[in-house]
Amino acid sequence: MAFIVEDSPDDEICYRVVRAKCESRFEEVYVVTIETFLSKISTWCYSKLRCSSTISLSPWTSGTVIGGVIHWYAAQGNIAIYDPYHHEKHIALVKLPGPFDFDEQVLGESSDGCLQYGWSCKAGLQIWVLEKGFDGYSSLFSTNEQSSLSWSLRYKLNFKIMWRKNPTLATKCVTRKETEILAFSPQDSKSVFIRSGSSIYLYHIGSGRMEVIQYQGRGSSILSDFSKVVPYFKRAWPQSTLCCGRNSST
Repeated sequence: MAFIVEDSPDDEICYRVVRAKCESRFEEVYVVTIETFLSKISTWCYSKLRCSSTISLSPWTSGTVIGGVIHWYAAQGNIAIYDPYHHEKHIALVKLPGPFDFDEQVLGESSDGCLQYGWSCKAGLQIWVLEKGFDGYSSLFSTNEQSSLSWSLRYKLNFKIMWRKNPTLATKCVTRKETEILAFSPQDSKSVFIRSGSSIYLYHIGSGRMEVIQYQGRGSSILSDFSKVVPYFKRAWPQSTLCCGRNSST
């Protein structure tokens, strides 16, 4: 699933919901079924998009939208990229960087509007950015050449060094072997949420400083093998003159 807010010339609040279905368990699949709900006409539209190679989207994961372009996790260490506004209606696959023996992986948007990818293992984490060409993703969709895009490593962190720089928090943390990346901060792409045991921290990459995030969770009953902790943010709804004068709680 993915949610996109659209600009409207008549100042209405418009959005579209995109749902993709593609699982290849027993045979090779090159087609992805796309279901799109358009709020402006209150209608679902259906289409089938082709991919130049076999594709299988990871179930139970939401799409990450950056500038109207949707990114999904796919099988075999790939990212599936779909631009609903591009005239070439197909999905492109881009290989994720680094090894694939990590425990956690997250997607987000970098400060310069690119796809940001982070993964962590017991030793530490890495953050990569998918660099755009002069025409953004257009060349990828037009030619379907994966070589037109490249990943660059922007940050690498060793968890032992992180705890060493934050000794006060390290003494309060009972277990550090479960340290893992949770999500990027939507307010600052250079800050990441990290979990260690039943505690959640916000790590600031520039300064190396950590702060404890207070939350009403289930404490020590959270087990990394059976549950996933995802930070939730209340996003401000796009401004519209239609909302003027209404109660802020609506």
